[in-house]
Amino acid sequence: MTLIEAIGKCTVVDQNTIALPQEMLPNYKDVRQAFLKAGGKYKKNTFLFPGNAQSIYDLLTQGEEPDPVKQFQMFFTPSVIADKLVKLSGMPEDGIIDVLEPSAGQGAIIDAIRRRNPYSGITAFELNDINRQFLVKKYKESIDLKTEPDFLNFPGGVLFHFIIANPPFTKNQDVDHFMKMWELLQPGGTVVCITSPHWTFATFYENVGTLATRWNCCLYYFSALDIC
Repeated sequence: MTLIEAIGKCTVVDQNTIALPQEMLPNYKDVRQAFLKAGGKYKKNTFLFPGNAQSIYDLLTQGEEPDPVKQFQMFFTPSVIADKLVKLSGMPEDGIIDVLEPSAGQGAIIDAIRRRNPYSGITAFELNDINRQFLVKKYKESIDLKTEPDFLNFPGGVLFHFIIANPPFTKNQDVDHFMKMWELLQPGGTVVCITSPHWTFATFYENVGTLATRWNCCLYYFSALDIC
């Protein structure tokens, strides 16, 4: 029995749950690994997913691997780094302010913002369905999680005092996100954004570097020691 055939014997029982069959699967270990890698957690002959179980089941039975890290560049921000980003922003510790987190993951930066200023109004975007479901359950209606999850296609119409982000890096997405953030910043506002160092020496450095200088950007470098 192939892995695809074995997964096909499983059943999607509700929005977040895939159940194993009654029969013993000869390659159960491979099936289990596939579900765990896709973000599932084992519980009493089922796998529970924070996102849409049917979409995960469909991908696996088509021979695809729904690897959220590769697909969505899901490298979550350690809390110590999230706190440093918020501190660098100079965000006040009280008063009502509008803050944007354009690639929210599972809320590490949002939590850091709340630790700094519990009165902040937070708007967030998150492209990955699993993470979006997690954010809805975690924050309910205490943040404005946009129904249009793709930040880069956001039409705007609102400006923010602070924008704090750790966007995906591949294919210069970090630069694209940073440029979009700048469009949504209030006059006198602050963007704090983690990027790869690629833009500092790539062929488009002259354009981005010129803008960074014009916008009075400050560069800080994180090392592995910063997350210890």
